[in-house]
Amino acid sequence: MAITAAEKVLIAGGVLNLAYGVLLGYPIVVIRVKGASATPKYLMATHVGALLHAAVLLGLVWAARLSTLGPGWQEVAAWLVVVSSALVAAKDTLNWLTGVQDEFSEKPKTVPLAALAAVGEPIGIGIFVVGVLTAL
Repeated sequence: MAITAAEKVLIAGGVLNLAYGVLLGYPIVVIRVKGASATPKYLMATHVGALLHAAVLLGLVWAARLSTLGPGWQEVAAWLVVVSSALVAAKDTLNWLTGVQDEFSEKPKTVPLAALAAVGEPIGIGIFVVGVLTAL
């Protein structure tokens, strides 16, 4: 079976998220070795979030394979979910680098990134849900 464009997008996005999550482990180690009692909240959020998004994106390859929707719908869904994961990683990284303690009470400049991800990800997942449910 050939790999579709949507599957390639999901695989590439998943592997990039995995790599980014792994790389973020290094600043965590450096910060802790230097004596910090805890890892900064948004550094940990970015690290864990990137690793979780990697698993989700790689898992969605199976949803794309099962889906009965056309390739156009699947590509849109894949791009929405991959771009949303990148937006979340960018938001959390910027929050960490700028010293944000609580993005909900501080209203940092990263709010638009969160808003875009909050729109794109559920739409992309929703498209995959419809595609999988119609295949059952």
